[in-house]
Amino acid sequence: MQYILTVYLAIVTFIVWNKKKNRTSLNFIFCFFWTVICFFSLFRFFGLYKVPDKIYVYVSLGITSYLIGFETIRFFTVRKKVTVTIKQGFHLSIWFYFFLYLAVGITVWRIALMIPYILHGGVSYARAMLGSTDELNLPGKWNMLLGYFALPYLRASVIIFCVDMIYNRITGSYILKIMILTVLQFFAAGGRNVIVHTFIALAYLLFTNLKKINYKLRRKLYCIMVIIVVMVILATLERRVNVIENIYMYYCGGLVYFAQNLNTNYMFGIGYLYGINSFQGFIQPIFGILNLFGIEDPVYIQQATDFTMAVQTTVTSVSPQGRMNFFITCFGDFYRDGGVIGIIIESFIFGLICRYIEEKNISKCGSYLYLSEKIMLVQGILFTMSRFQFSNYGYAMTMVFIYLILRKRDKRNIDFCLYH
Repeated sequence: MQYILTVYLAIVTFIVWNKKKNRTSLNFIFCFFWTVICFFSLFRFFGLYKVPDKIYVYVSLGITSYLIGFETIRFFTVRKKVTVTIKQGFHLSIWFYFFLYLAVGITVWRIALMIPYILHGGVSYARAMLGSTDELNLPGKWNMLLGYFALPYLRASVIIFCVDMIYNRITGSYILKIMILTVLQFFAAGGRNVIVHTFIALAYLLFTNLKKINYKLRRKLYCIMVIIVVMVILATLERRVNVIENIYMYYCGGLVYFAQNLNTNYMFGIGYLYGINSFQGFIQPIFGILNLFGIEDPVYIQQATDFTMAVQTTVTSVSPQGRMNFFITCFGDFYRDGGVIGIIIESFIFGLICRYIEEKNISKCGSYLYLSEKIMLVQGILFTMSRFQFSNYGYAMTMVFIYLILRKRDKRNIDFCLYH
């Protein structure tokens, strides 16, 4: 069954690619990504435990439903290609920089608290201590501002600077801003993911504009990306693990983790959450603010939070030497919301969302907003082996900030289309 379904996914991926031969389309990226994961999971390298057939069935159902949703929305939209012809250049408002400096200040404050732990045992040690000591938490409401505002705002700023750099000119100033904001996120959040996010943004923009960027500028981008890759490798080596094994488990281990926790009562045996779990990233900040006024979370919000805490704290063996937590996969989040029906419905909805952004990015050529949002979706898809990213308030708030920053700024965009 596993081999049959993997072949099915490969055929579907080929059909999606062959239809328009567009390797940057969100539907192709999603299909290809999960086909590769399922394919390599079959080989069970490094002793990876066998993935049950039903997990492959869930993935296949999710991919199929996603594609149906992706294709459905085109029957309700009329594409009108509009190229903005306003003068070249993009000017962010003074308020953007005011909030950026505020976000940097809050983030540096957090890093200052972490420095003794980083010097003692490295970034991984400091990250491990985040949940076990209040010394690393900012006082009062500042800690909430760090999670709901500062870190998402920095991530949004990195993407906007990356887009602006490619649209206009690759300069040392842009490179410095991008690297500083990425490093700040890395130390404050304590993970490699923020570095990978920047890599994905730059790689996507470079790949889609390879013919428009001259050789000298391409070399600059290649150097940045090499530096980012080295940073990721060093961050992995800091954990004293086999880099290749760690990467393999990072992507393929989630299917095993999902399967092993599927029958646990405290994760999946206490009723469905009807979409609250998968989209809680947009909801949690609202109730986080309401909590300050003494308004408690509704039952479903609390259960979604409990599920997130459960996947963060539940560690299971995915191989004789490998242990994993958190990587429940996007399909695990969908399953928590409604079982198999949840996987079908929410994959369909995700397909609708991706197609909507894809269509907007095509029809509004030169739009910083929709290109930035598409990059966020690319990042989100390439992390669906961990969780559905809309369940992460950091990811959700980043999309919100991109919209708030750029919704009135697209009128200043340049006169060529970045999308092919």
